Amino acid sequence: MTASAFKTFILLVILSSTTKGDLFSEFEERLDRFVVETSREDECDVFNELIRLYLQDDGFCVDGLMGEVRRINEHTDGVDFSLHSMGWILTHFWDSPMISNEMKENITDAVTNIPLFLSYPGELNNMQYWSENHQIGWYAAEYIIGSAFSNRPELSSVVFPSSGKTGKFHADAGRHKLVRWLNFRLKYGFSEFNSDTYAPIAYKALVSVVGCAPDQDVRDLATIVMNLQLYDHLLGSHGLKLATARGRAYSEGKWDSNRVYGHMWLFKGVGSESQEENEIGSSQSVYFSLCVLMGRYKVPLTLLQIAKAVEEETELYEERFGLGEYEGEVDVEDAENCTFWLGNGGYFSPVHPRCLFVIGDAYDLWDRTEIWGQVKIAKPIWDLDPFIVDTAGELGSPLGHGPVLGPANMRTFRSNGLMLSSLQNYKGGYMAGQQHAWQATLDTNRNGTVFSIQPTDSESSDEHSSEYWVGGILPRTGQFGSTLISMYSPEVLNTAVFGIKLTHAHFDYKQFDEFSEVANADGSTWLIGRQGDAYVALYSWQGGKFQVENNGLERDFVSEGVQNVYICEVGSKQLNQSYDEFYQAIVRSDVQVRVSYNDSLLECLVDNQCLSGIPDLLGCLLGVCRTMSEESFSQNLLNAVQQRDSVYTSSILGKRLNEIRKSDVEVEYRKNQTYFQFGWDRPLTVDGLEIS
Repeated sequence: MTASAFKTFILLVILSSTTKGDLFSEFEERLDRFVVETSREDECDVFNELIRLYLQDDGFCVDGLMGEVRRINEHTDGVDFSLHSMGWILTHFWDSPMISNEMKENITDAVTNIPLFLSYPGELNNMQYWSENHQIGWYAAEYIIGSAFSNRPELSSVVFPSSGKTGKFHADAGRHKLVRWLNFRLKYGFSEFNSDTYAPIAYKALVSVVGCAPDQDVRDLATIVMNLQLYDHLLGSHGLKLATARGRAYSEGKWDSNRVYGHMWLFKGVGSESQEENEIGSSQSVYFSLCVLMGRYKVPLTLLQIAKAVEEETELYEERFGLGEYEGEVDVEDAENCTFWLGNGGYFSPVHPRCLFVIGDAYDLWDRTEIWGQVKIAKPIWDLDPFIVDTAGELGSPLGHGPVLGPANMRTFRSNGLMLSSLQNYKGGYMAGQQHAWQATLDTNRNGTVFSIQPTDSESSDEHSSEYWVGGILPRTGQFGSTLISMYSPEVLNTAVFGIKLTHAHFDYKQFDEFSEVANADGSTWLIGRQGDAYVALYSWQGGKFQVENNGLERDFVSEGVQNVYICEVGSKQLNQSYDEFYQAIVRSDVQVRVSYNDSLLECLVDNQCLSGIPDLLGCLLGVCRTMSEESFSQNLLNAVQQRDSVYTSSILGKRLNEIRKSDVEVEYRKNQTYFQFGWDRPLTVDGLEIS
């Protein structure tokens, strides 16, 4: 969080008209309601049972707890977060008369027979340990469970079959990894920033450490990081939805009104009745409530004041998340540091391409996990000469650099009823992984999100991890207040590998009270709409048309072409007076876009439609575009292709494509009396002033 944003919210806190007593009493009322309603739930669920254990409620359901034990015994992905509930029981409720000896035996067997980290022996199946959320999941579980075993005389000598060690070993090992992770978050922020899927998962682990850590210094450190993440989420939420640009985001999190982060209700007190009911019994709110009830955590007044301010005030703020691999910190010296980079999305970054192999060797993962089993085919190359891997990482940077989560400089404009958020100048042209570069949000209850994507799969699909709605190619984006310009011009290698041929935008116009599609003489299009008192306009330089999806929805505005420029404007009755005034300012605006090429070869490849796939690319390089390169390049490429030497072909091809990279895009945009300029190689300027 930047100093300017921090100062802004401190001012809001000072000026808040709501008294300290009101904020705390309203929060406590919501917390009490949550606890009572959770205890009354009909379902047998481990989180309901934790509340019942705390209340010593006769409605305690044994099968709710045992269901979680059975899940742990399956050793499937995500099981690390099931372990936290066992940590709560071991720490706080082990001596409860509701926990029978048979249950204790089942819990003990479950938590001691699972490998608590990659380095421990045993079959790992599809369990993931390395993303940011999974790292804290396993580290917290090992520390909490190890500490509970170490501190209980009847469990202190129990040997964990998965490691051959006792609880004391795991308490110390888990503490080391956990503290390291916490310190990284304090220094660099979260890599999976504001992820509507993964940030709440990491948060649950943090809350469990606050609630269960036996060491005061660890608990204090976890509390600071937990408050930092809550601060991020409050700033990043629009109602109950995390609505900023995000480190990782899936399809439904972007456009589904029902996909909300209900935990924000405890702090904000906003949301529909059904959204509040759905939050009852949720894992993160159960852990959080127990922390408060047990005196392990007291919510800071500042967070409650911010929760109120963000729903009412007009603000612009900036945040920075993550660490870039080119920044020279956290050197790749060993598997521990490499694990950090995997948590940052650096699976095959140009700076750390060795990490998958370093970790695979250090922890003997080649036949123990699915992902390393897939990479094993390249291990002979690694064993022969690690520098070949370095070269491959450098040549493949258009594929490997983009997914690294950071450094991300996020700018967010928000006003009552709307939000516009984006990542500034962030890795334009590179593959995105699961990152979400920008989003405008109006009515979260009516699918009021607007955003663009350049997909790596042109087949429409609304599946959870669909490559049509998730990731794709990152744009170069600049934002000034309520105005955003987003340009797409993918790296040539990405265009060829994925056959990039379109961009598309989400604009669910049937959910708007007013909507217009304005076609301009140059082929570009403005989409302009109103939801209540909030307005949005989206410009597409390539024009486009709405495509009806398989589910019957007509919200997907598809634009043909490899390059495109989107401009997004948000406004409201409060900011712009009437909708008509907002509309007229948009249709009277002027946009000029220019695309140029830094190499005659690139121009030839584009003009001859050579980038729809690797076979077409090779054919053009050896055919119609052959004269655009040195003859020695063409001859070497031809020899490599004829010899069917895929490694040599890829090397030659990668080096040449990295010389031409991408097309240059320049935008000039005039609205009312304001003049915006932005380009692929020039910063965003507003009336001649550079916007950093």
